[in-house]
Amino acid sequence: MSADKGFADVLRAAVMKGLINDSQPSADLFNLDYFRARLRAARAAFPEPFVLHAMALKANSMRGVVKTAKAEGFGAEAASISEAMHAVSLGFNPGDVIFDSPCKTKVRNLIRI
Repeated sequence: MSADKGFADVLRAAVMKGLINDSQPSADLFNLDYFRARLRAARAAFPEPFVLHAMALKANSMRGVVKTAKAEGFGAEAASISEAMHAVSLGFNPGDVIFDSPCKTKVRNLIRI
C-alpha cells in the first residue's frame, strides 16, 4: 500500500486539466484508495465488535473524506462543538460521534447533539 503510487500522474493530470494554474495555485489531492486501505487496516488490527473506530475531524474535515470514513463504518471524533455538528450534518448518528475535547466549559456541556 503506497501513498504516492501514481501521484505524479494525478498531479500532471490536474495541471493539464487546468485545476492547478497561476490563478488557482493550490488544490487538495487525496488518495481515497490508500485512505480506504488504511481504514480497513485499522479495523483489521482491532476487529472486536465493541470497538468504535473513529476518524479525527481535526485531522481532515473535508466532506468527501469524512463521508468515505463513514461509509467504511467509522465514527467521528470531534474536539469541538463545530466538529461534532459537522459530523452530524454529514449523516453520522450522534451515538457514533465521540466528543472528547480535553477542556469543556459548562456551556459546552449543556449542548447536546
